[in-house]
Amino acid sequence: MLGPRACVVSTGQGALNPSVILAEGTGIPISLSGGGFGFEGGYPNSLMGRIAFARQALTDVEWHDRLLRRYEASPTGQARPTRDPDLEAARSLVRAETFAIFDRLDDQMALRALALSNAHGLQPLLVIASGAGRITDALSLRRGAVALNDRLPSKPKLDENNDRNSLSAVLNYFNDVQAGAELDRAGVPFVYAPASASSPLDGIRTYVAAGLNPDAALAAMTARPAALLGLSRQVGKVEKGFLANLVVI
Repeated sequence: MLGPRACVVSTGQGALNPSVILAEGTGIPISLSGGGFGFEGGYPNSLMGRIAFARQALTDVEWHDRLLRRYEASPTGQARPTRDPDLEAARSLVRAETFAIFDRLDDQMALRALALSNAHGLQPLLVIASGAGRITDALSLRRGAVALNDRLPSKPKLDENNDRNSLSAVLNYFNDVQAGAELDRAGVPFVYAPASASSPLDGIRTYVAAGLNPDAALAAMTARPAALLGLSRQVGKVEKGFLANLVVI
């Protein structure tokens, strides 16, 4: 259920190599959907099972971290706890030194990810594809961040006969396209995480058209993600000394 450690790379410099890595160990994905990492379609195959599996994995990491802290504080006369590369690689997760990345969330899965994060003291990064506008109060995080995905629904077609229209489809559409504006009004800092590399600005344009302040939209794509990842002195601005890949039209 816990994935490999994430890093930040620059995609504007051609082939991937060590020189394009801007930051390492920025987050660890936690899968609450599918069968987890390496278990797609397999165990655990129920939501309850996946959450229980994730809780147990995090509890194991917490226990191992406590043992190691005790040993590191006073190693004399003590045997080092048994080495476990998987548990030790995830120590930064339970110490809130790196993000717990939850991807492909709707509003209900985001609430479950928040509950899991609160129970284990994680610093969550919630990548929300739908429903963020419905849970702005819950997303007023003490720590962590929200990333709005741009998998937005198509505008529902309305029939002249109201009996044939779906009120839930209309509400879901407006909740999703107004999510950026709702989060901004609620003071919830968020970043924009486009799902499409071919048309990455379509989603943010929709959010702006639905009421998101253009300055907040710009920050969500530039300065805010840079600050979130600890890269404010390298990227996020068009300024001398900063990394940039510019397209002049």
